[in-house]
Amino acid sequence: MLKIAIVARNENVSSDKDKTIMNYCLPTKYIKAMPKGIGFITVCADEQLGDNMEEYLEYIANEADGLVLTGSCIDVPPRYYGEEGINGWTYPLDEFQFDKKLIELFEEQGKPILGVCAGSQDINVAHGGTLHQDIENHCKKPDGYTHEISIKEGTFLYEVYGEKAQVNTYHHQASKDPAPGFVVSAVSEDGIIEAIEKGNIIGVQWHPEKQMDKHFFEVFFKKFFNYEA
Repeated sequence: MLKIAIVARNENVSSDKDKTIMNYCLPTKYIKAMPKGIGFITVCADEQLGDNMEEYLEYIANEADGLVLTGSCIDVPPRYYGEEGINGWTYPLDEFQFDKKLIELFEEQGKPILGVCAGSQDINVAHGGTLHQDIENHCKKPDGYTHEISIKEGTFLYEVYGEKAQVNTYHHQASKDPAPGFVVSAVSEDGIIEAIEKGNIIGVQWHPEKQMDKHFFEVFFKKFFNYEA
C-alpha cells in the first residue's frame, strides 16, 4: 500500500492547570480529495518530542513514500529568511524547523513532496527563498471565492490544468523570491506567485483539498508515484 505522511497542524493551545495541551487537527478534506486506497501517516509538530524529534522524523521519512505539508495558521518566523517581523507580530510557535527537517529527509531519499499554502511557503524558505509577510485582501475574500492563475507551459501544473485555472484564496502570505532551482509555475492576476516546482517537489498557494479538486491529486499521484486508484 502507498503510504503518505501528512502533517497535522496546531489549531489552538489550551491549559489544564499546570499542563499545556496542544490540539492538532488534520482536515478530513485532504483524505477525501485524494485517490482511494492510500494509507496515511499523521505527523504532529509536537515540541514535547524534544531530543526525540529527529529520530521520530527519520522514522516517518523511512516509512512513508511521500510527504504532504498542509496549510497552517502559524507563519514561518521571518528570521528564517533574513527579515524582521512587521507590525509588531510575534511568533509563539515555531513549526518551521520541524517542517524543514521533514523536507530535508524526504528530499534526501528522492521522495515526492507536496506543500499546500503554508506548506508551499515552508518549501520555499527551506530552500533559500523569501516570503511576502502580508498580502492585502488575499485572505479576506468570502468563502468560495476564486481567482484566475496563469500557468507556465512544461510544468506539472500545466499537465493538470493547461494555461489557466480558477483557484481559491485563503492566504495572507506567499512566496516573494523563489528559492534557487525552483520554477515559478503559476502566478495570479495581481502577480503573486501561486506555485513553485522543482522535480517532484510541488508547492501550491491555494487549497486544492478545499475545492475537492480530485483531478489535481489524481495527476499528482499518477505522475510521481505511478499510482491510480
